[in-house]
Amino acid sequence: MLASGLATGTAHANDIPIAVMLTTNRGCGSDAVFRVGDATSYDFSVDRDATVRLHLDRPDGNLDYLSDFAAKAGVVYHVTGTAGNPVGPRTVTVFATAPGAKGQAVCSYTVVSQREDRSIVVTLTTNKGCGSDAVFRSGEAIDISFSTDRTAFVVLKLVGPSGTQLLKDNFVATAGVLYPVSITAGATGNYTLILDAGAEGRSGHIECAFRVVDAAPGPGTGQIGVTLTTNRGCGATAMFQPGDAINITFSTDTTAFVVLKLYGPNGVQVLADNIIATAGQTYPVTVTAGAMGMYTLVLDAGVESLRGHVECRLMVGTD
Repeated sequence: MLASGLATGTAHANDIPIAVMLTTNRGCGSDAVFRVGDATSYDFSVDRDATVRLHLDRPDGNLDYLSDFAAKAGVVYHVTGTAGNPVGPRTVTVFATAPGAKGQAVCSYTVVSQREDRSIVVTLTTNKGCGSDAVFRSGEAIDISFSTDRTAFVVLKLVGPSGTQLLKDNFVATAGVLYPVSITAGATGNYTLILDAGAEGRSGHIECAFRVVDAAPGPGTGQIGVTLTTNRGCGATAMFQPGDAINITFSTDTTAFVVLKLYGPNGVQVLADNIIATAGQTYPVTVTAGAMGMYTLVLDAGVESLRGHVECRLMVGTD
C-alpha cells in the first residue's frame, strides 16, 4: 500500500502542530532492511517552514546528528548515505520547530551483514501486483517491472494458455535499476511471469502469477460514465516521490455505489468501499506515496443493471 513504510509525526501539547512526514528508500519498520554497503535515503517533509534536525540512533549507542537546517513547507528533502557497521536496528528522528510550533516523526529500520550466499535478489511485479488480486481484462495494458541487486543476465518469460512468450532474452540488467516491460492482456486464463537471472556463478529466480478475464465489465444492460485521475494525471506523467501527497479525484454521471482500490508492490488498499457517489459530483481522496514501484487505481461503479469501470496508472520513484 502506498502509505506503508511512512512515519507521520505531530506536535507536542500546547504547541501548534507541525506535520512531519518521514520515510526511507525502503520504508520504515520490519520490512525496511538494508545490508552493509546498501545506499540509504531519508526522505522527509514538513507542512510549514521550520528548522529541522535529524538524529540517527545506532545500535552501539551512538547518536549521529545528520542535518540541521531551515526546511520549506511542502518540499521533500533527501539525506543520502550508505548503510554501515555495526549491524542492528536504527532509528531516524526528525525534529521540526518554528515559533510556537513543534513536530517530530520517527522511522526505524535494520542493517544486516552482507550476503555470503551465491544468490541474486530479484524483484518482479505488475501494475496490479501478483497473485489472486492481479486480474486484467482482455485488451488491457499490463505494466511489468523487474530489478536485480547485482548486474546480471536476465531472461523473462510469460507462460499462458497459448504457450510461452519470451519478453527478455539474456538482457543485461544493471544492479538496482527498475526495468519496465509493457504487454497487452490477451486470451482469458491464468498466466505466470518467470524471471531468471545469472552472473558469475550466482543465480536468482522469481515468478509472478496473474489472471486475464473477459473484456466485458460485468453483467449489466448499460454503462455508467466514470472519471478517475490524480493531481499529476495518469500514465507517463503521473510520477511521484516517496512522501508526496497523491490527490485522487473521481466522479460518475449516474448516482451509484463506488469501490476504489489501489494496487501496488505491497498489495491492495481499499480507498472507498461501496460509497454512494452522487451523479456529477467530484470526490477527493488523498494518499501518501510510500514504497517505490508501479501502482494502479481501479474504480468500479454499479447501480441496478448499470456498470462503470476506469483505471489510472502511476509510478513512485526517486529523482
